[in-house]
Parts: sequence; structure tokens; C-alpha cells
Amino acid sequence: MNELKDIAEDGGRSPEDISKKKLERFLQSLTSQRRRYILYEMQENEVNGIDSLATSVTAMVQKVPEDEVDTEAVERMRAQLMHSELPMLADAGLIEYDQRSKAVRYSDPHAVLDTVLQLCANIDAPRNQ
Repeated sequence: MNELKDIAEDGGRSPEDISKKKLERFLQSLTSQRRRYILYEMQENEVNGIDSLATSVTAMVQKVPEDEVDTEAVERMRAQLMHSELPMLADAGLIEYDQRSKAVRYSDPHAVLDTVLQLCANIDAPRNQ
């Protein structure tokens, strides 16, 4: 009886469906190299403002030092982060994103995420590691 109540409260989805959805969101969020770059930066600096994050990610995309990034590209990246990338990562539970303060936090990541990011970083070479 409790199981039926739990399923009804979750819109009729079974626990397996919910777990599959979480897994799909997790994996989907990692398909974008830009989102992985965000997570690499968040691993190094657990709390970031949107401006510094946009600069860091733009530098990784352009493969240049942060002081050499194109300012227009940083502004475009900032908009993409605010309207697309950060909300998706937050929805997947990988980061915390406060839209009002523009603060981004990477706190208490699951060990699986760190392992997957280490594997991806070997290919992505976000900072020519």
C-alpha cells in the first residue's frame, strides 16, 4: 500500500523510472565539453561567481591563458552559462546555482562524478594537463 502511495506521489512513476531519469540527466549533463569544463573548474574552486567561471571556461574553450581570452567571447559564455549550462547542471544535481546572487557551488559531489571527470579530463585536456 505504501508503495502505491509513493508511486502516486511521484506522478505514477516507479522508483526504477525515477532512478533511470536521474541517471539520464547525469549522463546527459556530461555530454557537453563546455559543461565538463565548468565541472573541472568547479572541482578546483568549489565556489565561483558567474564572471570568473565564464572567463575560466572561455579560456579552456579557446585553449589560451585566462588573461588572453576575448572579452566578447566571455560575455557570450556568461549568457550561455546563465541561461543553459548552469541550470542544466543544477537540475542534474551536480552543482548548486543561485540565479539571484549568480553564485555557483560545487559541494559534496558524488564519487562517481569525480571519477568520470578524471577520465574525461584525460581526453578533454582542459588546461593541457
